[in-house]
Amino acid sequence: MYLEDDIIAIQEELGIVGYSNQERAEEANKNARVYLQKFEEFHGPLEDIPSVLIQKFIDRGVKMFYFTGEELPLFPKVSPQELHDIFVKNSAGTDQCTCLV
Repeated sequence: MYLEDDIIAIQEELGIVGYSNQERAEEANKNARVYLQKFEEFHGPLEDIPSVLIQKFIDRGVKMFYFTGEELPLFPKVSPQELHDIFVKNSAGTDQCTCLV
């Protein structure tokens, strides 16, 4: 029991999504999907070229992300603004888009 608590604490500190914090992973996945849907409704089609997306994540210091069973990305430690900057095409220079409010 204590070992599992320690593992969960370490995973949370490092931003690792694992078997022991599945609930957190599901919540992050749900939130990311909601944001991405909102961005697409507001901006039209989102960036979908894998090499471009991966480079945008790398540029923001994201070291790990996972893909769910539906092949949709899971981003446990990426803010809505960062998701916006990564997925919205031609979003450079936008401080705070009205779709984030």
